Amino acid sequence: MIQCLSIRRSQILILWIAVLCLCIGSSVYAVSEAGALFLLISPSVQAAGMGQTYGALAYTDPMAAVFNPAFLGFYTSQYKAGFASSGGDWLEALVDDMHYSCYSLAYRLPLKNSPVSIGLGLHHVFLDLGEQFNTANSPDPLDTFERKDKAYLVSASVFWDSYVQVGVGMNFKYIKSDYGEVDASAYAVDFGLALEMPLFKIISKGSKNPMRIGSGVSPYLVPGLSYSAENIGGKLEYIDPDQADPIPRIAYAGIHLRTGLQVESNNNRFDLISFSWAREATDMLVTRSYDSNTGDTQIDYQWGLDDIDPFEHLLMGKGDEKVITKKGWMVGIWDVYFARWGHYVDMEGKVRYKTSGWGFNITKTIRLLMSYSGHTLGDDAFGKILQNLDIEIQQSEINAEPGHPLDETVFTGVTIRLHGN
Repeated sequence: MIQCLSIRRSQILILWIAVLCLCIGSSVYAVSEAGALFLLISPSVQAAGMGQTYGALAYTDPMAAVFNPAFLGFYTSQYKAGFASSGGDWLEALVDDMHYSCYSLAYRLPLKNSPVSIGLGLHHVFLDLGEQFNTANSPDPLDTFERKDKAYLVSASVFWDSYVQVGVGMNFKYIKSDYGEVDASAYAVDFGLALEMPLFKIISKGSKNPMRIGSGVSPYLVPGLSYSAENIGGKLEYIDPDQADPIPRIAYAGIHLRTGLQVESNNNRFDLISFSWAREATDMLVTRSYDSNTGDTQIDYQWGLDDIDPFEHLLMGKGDEKVITKKGWMVGIWDVYFARWGHYVDMEGKVRYKTSGWGFNITKTIRLLMSYSGHTLGDDAFGKILQNLDIEIQQSEINAEPGHPLDETVFTGVTIRLHGN
């Protein structure tokens, strides 16, 4: 059994909880009373570059389903399958052996000639907190052990495409936390809803006349909104059932806008230029209260938007002591290079940081160069693979105040998307 941690590691773990309380949760009290806080780390490199906002990435990032399973339906409506990975050192300024990683798989179930598509996904989230020590009554370590937190998710989503595009989804989640000889596990579910309105597409359908700007160039303007309720489930019980920790249930709501110019050339379709904007808010839905008369602890859960005000927090972007606001921007050029920026503000502005990131699509660059040089892809295996495969590399960075534990935190990743009917 774990007796206690070394002084150094105890300090690191306390600071780790404090960082999450200040930087990720929507209430210091609520977050500090929850377990499995690693579930609140943003896994997507693309989203991390945009201030941890996800709505504008639904079509391009299979990892977006980790924070809203409805986004999986948007992704699989465009791609047959996909893979994404991300990772980086966590709290590198404090300790040198914490590492975070996430892997996602997405697949579209084939439904021919239907406005409905179904997506399935698998995700693995992992936080390695490194080597820690068991001690007795002296500072000398008795032995060492590895602390690891992990979660396995299975996603399912349904997407309906008509005048309005709607996705609903669910994540089934298994959470496990290992402390050497002591571990705890829990099950949870996430629910998600997302909606987009392709305005120019709707106008074109109504007028039966496609909107064009010159030959083969079409504009698009797509506002959207999203909501998810995450980590609805049991508690993590390590030793004493009466002191079990609830997992961090949160509400996640957002609005976003995508716009740009799309070009069709030589059987290739790409965005000549694109711009995406998103604003999102997070609220913790679990609190713990203590009755001094009876000594009992009461855990309370909320539902819906709870403290999130759509006007104040989403439209105006104002945060408060209970709700965190996030906003992000992305500019894309030729569907090849993407520049991302974001801004993250916690309760009452006590913690702020900016984010930045980039992405580069390798295979689309090759296709465009071949297209404009007059070369065509052959019908051999290499040509078919190059025609139907997107490989994009990404990087994001947090830019906080000097000395902040998350300052200069860098995540890298890769996304592989497979086209096909």
